[in-house]
Amino acid sequence: MCRFAIAEALRHGCDDMQKNADAFMCLCEMEWWSEVSSSALKTLKDKKLNIVTILPPAEDMSGMSKHHAETSATAIEVLHSSTASQESKTCAWLSLTESTLGHFIFC
Repeated sequence: MCRFAIAEALRHGCDDMQKNADAFMCLCEMEWWSEVSSSALKTLKDKKLNIVTILPPAEDMSGMSKHHAETSATAIEVLHSSTASQESKTCAWLSLTESTLGHFIFC
């Protein structure tokens, strides 16, 4: 939430809002480690170490890759189209960004 407030402050050029959000985030970061008990931190650490990662099958990976490629190609066609409406271009841009993010995360 603090990062959102900082982003909004930067967009609107509000120095006071940015300083307040920065100060709050700094305070949270400083107090987090002193306020959380060592046993809770150990539990968090143990849970992170004990997570089993299962990779998806190769056919799922190739299917997802194909889907990302098709989605991206369709979105790029709409974005390059001179007859597409602004709303459809906005939807295509959103689709392209989601597909690109999914490709980076998945591959």
